[in-house]
Amino acid sequence: MEWTETATRELEGILDQLRASLDPQEVDIDEVADDIQTRIEAELATGTSRVITADSVRAAAARIGVQEMVPDQKKTEFVQALEKPKRIRKGIATGWFWFTGIILPLVALGTEAIAHLCLDAGLVDPIPTPFHALLIAVVPLTNLLGWLTIRKKKAIPEKWLGLLAGIAVAVAAYNTLLFATLTPFAIMGFAAIIYFGIGLLCFLPLSPLLSLAATFRMWVLLKRHFGQRLQYFRNGILIGLSAILLCSAPMYLTKIGLTLAASDQPGTQLKGIRLLRMAGDEVLMNRACYWGANMPTDPISWLINGGKRVKPDQARDIYYRVTGSAFNTVASPTLGLRSRRNPGEEFDWDPEQGGDVVAGRLKGLSLTDSRMDGVVDEDAATAYIEWTMVFQNDWKREREARAQIALPPGAVVSRLTLWIDGEEREAAFGGRSQVKQAYKKVVRRRRDPVLVTTSGPDRVLMQCYPVPASGDMKIRIGITAPLALLSESERALRLPHLHERNFRIPESTAHAVWLKGGESLFSETDALGALPNGSLFGDIPDLLLNGEAGVVKGASNVKTSWAASNGDSVVQQIQPRQNHRPDHIAIVIDGSVGMKAHRMEIASALEALPRDVPVSILLSSDEPVELARAQLLTNGKLQVLKKQIQTLKTTGGQDNGPALRDVWKIPYTGNRTAIVWVHGPQPWKLNSGEPLRQVMERQKQVELIDFQIGHGPHRLAEQLGDLPGFRAAPRFADTESDLKDLFRSLSNGQTVWEAKRFHAEEQPADAKPATDHLVRLFAWDRIRADLADGIPGNEEALRLALKHHLVTPVSGAVVLETKQQFDEANLKPVSSSDVPSVPEPGTLVLFAMAALLVFYGRRIVRRIRIALHI
Repeated sequence: MEWTETATRELEGILDQLRASLDPQEVDIDEVADDIQTRIEAELATGTSRVITADSVRAAAARIGVQEMVPDQKKTEFVQALEKPKRIRKGIATGWFWFTGIILPLVALGTEAIAHLCLDAGLVDPIPTPFHALLIAVVPLTNLLGWLTIRKKKAIPEKWLGLLAGIAVAVAAYNTLLFATLTPFAIMGFAAIIYFGIGLLCFLPLSPLLSLAATFRMWVLLKRHFGQRLQYFRNGILIGLSAILLCSAPMYLTKIGLTLAASDQPGTQLKGIRLLRMAGDEVLMNRACYWGANMPTDPISWLINGGKRVKPDQARDIYYRVTGSAFNTVASPTLGLRSRRNPGEEFDWDPEQGGDVVAGRLKGLSLTDSRMDGVVDEDAATAYIEWTMVFQNDWKREREARAQIALPPGAVVSRLTLWIDGEEREAAFGGRSQVKQAYKKVVRRRRDPVLVTTSGPDRVLMQCYPVPASGDMKIRIGITAPLALLSESERALRLPHLHERNFRIPESTAHAVWLKGGESLFSETDALGALPNGSLFGDIPDLLLNGEAGVVKGASNVKTSWAASNGDSVVQQIQPRQNHRPDHIAIVIDGSVGMKAHRMEIASALEALPRDVPVSILLSSDEPVELARAQLLTNGKLQVLKKQIQTLKTTGGQDNGPALRDVWKIPYTGNRTAIVWVHGPQPWKLNSGEPLRQVMERQKQVELIDFQIGHGPHRLAEQLGDLPGFRAAPRFADTESDLKDLFRSLSNGQTVWEAKRFHAEEQPADAKPATDHLVRLFAWDRIRADLADGIPGNEEALRLALKHHLVTPVSGAVVLETKQQFDEANLKPVSSSDVPSVPEPGTLVLFAMAALLVFYGRRIVRRIRIALHI
């Protein structure tokens, strides 16, 4: 016969109980015990079972009447004294098992799922997916079912318990390894709990190790209970490990891909990008844009990636390269097991506060009111627009509102106002670094500044802080803009709009526009209505503001204008110029996924290219693809190129720099090259800025024409926009029409109308008086010319910017709260009498608006009556 360990311990327990019940003065205790043991063994020998279990021993003892030999009433105080410590120890062991094997794992799982403490602290992410949470839940479930089985409160089949025990041991072991670097600190925290009574929070990192010990103990007890090797236990371990690998594979493949893509080697970067496109988890990549990847205390990440951590700014570049979208334009990542937020609803913390990056949307921060008031002078081809915005913060902490604003082509910011306690405060204009330092200093003090600086050609960065908790903040930005000259008499103005923002715009919020102009002023869409005196007004949704709804046009035959202001007298002449075709046209097409919808328009626009100029076409992809190399376009070649472009494969977000640099390697006859770069938004600074800048600085005969499709940030333009060879193509219509106009402008003999501004001692006889915005535009022309010439120090450019109160690459505008703050920053705010403004509409205009409303009201009432047959 084969005795199990539990059977042996059961027999010893029966004999110990018998010895304790006998009086040593009356009988020989050892002799009685030996006799009883012999009788039990003899009884067991008569059975057929070859394996003796605890149940077999208890049954044999009952048959020979051992219980009758030890009646309860005969137990002595000595016996009860022996049994009491056993019951106490057994109760403590049971309580400890329940705490470490059932309660603590459930508490740790729930705490991390709801509060995500380890994730927020940047330590480890134990439940990156709901499947991980289910696997962790198997551990307390297995221990509970095992305890009920041993106590015979519930009969669970042995094979299911064995399977669950194996899975639980595998999961607990994996999480113990995951928290291995935190376990020593958790043990020290446990000691602090005992000594100082801090609380139970330090138990959480210890949960995997303690639950592993409890689960292993349960496996041992189940083996004893069933008296043999636990069935399917090894199968359960294999299933548990396989489930963990399957659930964690996307996570660790994503981490490997991020590490490779963050490498300094271009070849390694490309491998990482392709791996992420193929097998990366987009949610985890988006999460890395906020917290980084490969947390420093995650030992598995260290084993896989050698301890290399991917920083958030690197992850943002990689996310764009993989998906073709900026990280802050998609739904924000999950935290623990909480559901995904809506697109635009981001986090309650702001790591970029006071910095130079717009970054992600902030919870509770929104634009609740927006209005544009402007004056358009078609004769002088100028406009002045004041954009007033009100930001509201429904969150419990102060917020900084940030946005990148697209200005009209050639425009400049000439006014900045902040409302403090209902009172208008004008900005001070100073050197770029000077106003930035003043702003950051006041932000640290949590006061009331607003800052505007340039952010590339025709773009500015607006920052205002603090938008108070459960409060609002009101600002106004004044913009001086030239009108685009579409022909000899036709003028156009594109309204400013938002390229990037960290606040929400509710659907109920539209931009209220009112423009005062001449009788020729009109809009080609229904977004703006016209008044009899030439004014336009209406509400434009944000999504339409950057399209044709944001364009107004007018006409004038005036060729000469004059204005005098601030000691300067300026004459403007609108005159034609015969365009000279370049010797070579190179077209670089962005291969990002966002360009897929525009392939047909780009292909159709090729028909407007001149046929007497060699043309090269390159596709910017992971490796630049050359479609044409300095070839004259024939009808046959043009059809082939159109078909190739229509079927171009677009993927991810492409770094266009390599393709732009490759253009310079194409040999051609002549000196002048026009590079037309057709691309979508470029949300992150990639690796190509400085090498491309170097080439453009050395090649003075090359012009880079930037043609952006869609609104969004343009980081590469921020790096190249100050170069004389870089210019942005104006956008006033759809992609195909604007691109055709651009290609036609590259033909020989094409007439282009332009405004020339220069000093004049007195007003010419044929000049029509204009506003002082003409003088500001002249100063802006001189500043750009000085910067293009590379004048050391830019002293003259800064002097002009401060004299005329302009925001330029060398200057900025900031509003501070108190005079003391201005004095500390050595800045002086502009007097309210020296700032430009939009005149209030006169009485006639108000009457005209009222008449128009009455007219339209009567028409609406008439239509309602007809519809209702009244």
